[in-house]
Amino acid sequence: MEIMRIIENIPRIRLAHLPTPLEFCPGLSRRLDKNIYFKRDDLTGSVLSGNKVRKLEYLLADARLKRATAVMTCGATTSNHARATAIAARRAGFKPYLLLRRYEIPDKDYANANIYLERLAGAEIRFCSAQEYDYREKLMEEWAKALGENIYIIPEGGSNETGIIGYIDALREIKEECERISLEPDGIIVAVGSGGTYSGLLLGSVIYDWKIPVYGYSVYDVPEHFVNEVRRIITLFEARFGQTFDIQQNQIRIVDAAYGNPYGATTDSEWRLIREFAECYGIILDPVYTARAMHCFINNMPEGKTFIFLHTGGIFGLFSPNTLKKA
Repeated sequence: MEIMRIIENIPRIRLAHLPTPLEFCPGLSRRLDKNIYFKRDDLTGSVLSGNKVRKLEYLLADARLKRATAVMTCGATTSNHARATAIAARRAGFKPYLLLRRYEIPDKDYANANIYLERLAGAEIRFCSAQEYDYREKLMEEWAKALGENIYIIPEGGSNETGIIGYIDALREIKEECERISLEPDGIIVAVGSGGTYSGLLLGSVIYDWKIPVYGYSVYDVPEHFVNEVRRIITLFEARFGQTFDIQQNQIRIVDAAYGNPYGATTDSEWRLIREFAECYGIILDPVYTARAMHCFINNMPEGKTFIFLHTGGIFGLFSPNTLKKA
């Protein structure tokens, strides 16, 4: 496909340690009577670890092309994306600005490792309420205008037509790894928080002609919200590159992993799973994304024998006064 050549030539700033390992987990496989592999995108770097850096490679390259002097993004106070953006921005020569949403959860502590790293990187941070955050795009535009700089605005999670290229390329990487070891997975499992990683994987499966289901486990909100968001992001990608991709509604597989629980409100069963995975398998799940997605996957597995769980990182979410009490 012509789009493959186009993607290969899109500017990027190399920040992630790639390719990340694809690892078989024998203990979990025995427990579930399945073949479970982990795509270790929690190993994309140190303070840049997690899925966000793949998107930022393309977003920051675009910012450089547009001669930006700074970048601005948004997220929750525990946002992995905000932390990764702050560090990656400094690596690429930009000043970072962050708009962070305070949790509406009683006793939620705002001191956490992500904010600490953001402040170490010299990010300028503004906090807002959940109600104000509903207007985050407008708030960022007004803030950027008031600063008077050429600021490149990155959407929540880096999830737009540029950011998803990172996970279109990740799908290619996974496909090539599977071909190399003669692995035929029945699906890819991934947590969904803003829709960009899922959109990139789904679109990549079409572009690289790999008929593999991609199952997204939503960490908050109802699946319909993310189905619409995936459609929106893919439509933006199609418009940018003048391409149309035949993606049917039944190919967008979003599962409700939140069960009505708010974003970041880790349940007792999810905390038990975090401890179990650390003790039994030596794999550290995070309290917002991977623990919730894995908990739902174990209790709501799709048909098939072999699955790849995309570990999106988030380890810094474990380090706050409240979460440390769970250890």
